[in-house]
Amino acid sequence: MKISLNQTTKPLTEKNSIQKYQWFDDYISNNRGGSFGMTVITLNGRGHCNEEISLEELQSMMGTLQPKNDDPDADIWIDVYGNNEKELKTIGELFGIHPLTIDDWLSDSTRSKSTIFDTYYELSDKELFYQTDSNILDYSSINITMRDTFVLTVHSKHLHAIKKVKDKISLHYTESLPSAQWVMYALLMDIIKGYKLIMKHIEEDLDTFEKLAEFMISTDQNAILARLMSIKKRASNLDYQISPKKALLRYLIKTPTQKISKMVKIYLRDVLEEAVIIVKRVDFVNDKIDDVTNTFLSRMTLDSYRVNRDQEELMKRFAIITTLFTPLTFLSTSFGMNVLVPGQEIDNYGMFIGLYVIAIAAMIGGISYFKLTHWI
Repeated sequence: MKISLNQTTKPLTEKNSIQKYQWFDDYISNNRGGSFGMTVITLNGRGHCNEEISLEELQSMMGTLQPKNDDPDADIWIDVYGNNEKELKTIGELFGIHPLTIDDWLSDSTRSKSTIFDTYYELSDKELFYQTDSNILDYSSINITMRDTFVLTVHSKHLHAIKKVKDKISLHYTESLPSAQWVMYALLMDIIKGYKLIMKHIEEDLDTFEKLAEFMISTDQNAILARLMSIKKRASNLDYQISPKKALLRYLIKTPTQKISKMVKIYLRDVLEEAVIIVKRVDFVNDKIDDVTNTFLSRMTLDSYRVNRDQEELMKRFAIITTLFTPLTFLSTSFGMNVLVPGQEIDNYGMFIGLYVIAIAAMIGGISYFKLTHWI
């Protein structure tokens, strides 16, 4: 593996950062779960600022990367971007990482969780994002290994939270990090902000849907209903992702262990407050979606009832007309047959006129009956 050493103090732009590794993200997306031949290692802290190094360089620097609890500027952040099993295991061995943690690095975990070990604790979290040119939500996992003055992050896809924190470091902390705990806090907070942005999009789409539903026509019902189901699916996905995160943060805050300092718990409480707000907003949106769905379905049912009622009224009129003309139809059919009908042998129109008078009288009687029964 060969990676150039590049130290910079300029912030990465959103466009350049995404384009730089877009091909790598696409390759990983198409081969998730496998091992890849490229790992990007970025070093921050102790005079390093977004410095990309190779695994061999990392191994040679291990002597200078050891924890220094007596130095306030000794905190360091190592970010590993990739999913090469062999190289991740090597990195894990360098820093004394438990095999279970390395398994989490390789598994692309689908849930938020935390594990406390003897020398460190691990966080597994997910960043939500929209797939390209769609409203479908996808996620990318990040694993954070935390010690007092050291934080190690591992992820297999480009994360906007990672990029934003690196930009902050490039702008304000080119020589040293505020603390390793700050890096963890900044990552979790930026992930939460991504959730808030998705929540905002869902709320805006729901408001737009309500306005469209007011002016909908019958031919638009299927399209509008499909859009409503899309909003509900995204809200459910967000709820599914944020609820475990809230439980995880509460667990870390309440767990009585010396591995999690008071400062870390202060940071985590701040993130928890944001998570709780999102949970409440998700619950509100889900309730609103249910109300809108019920209202929309009620309107569809009412429209369907009106259409059916109009059709029934039309069929009733046809039935009345058919009933009223049945006597005349019977007479016309009888006199049109090639058999002798009583009265045909009489050489005048008396019988014919008499029968038609009776038929017309029956029609008038039928009309009177239908009016009395309020059919017409």
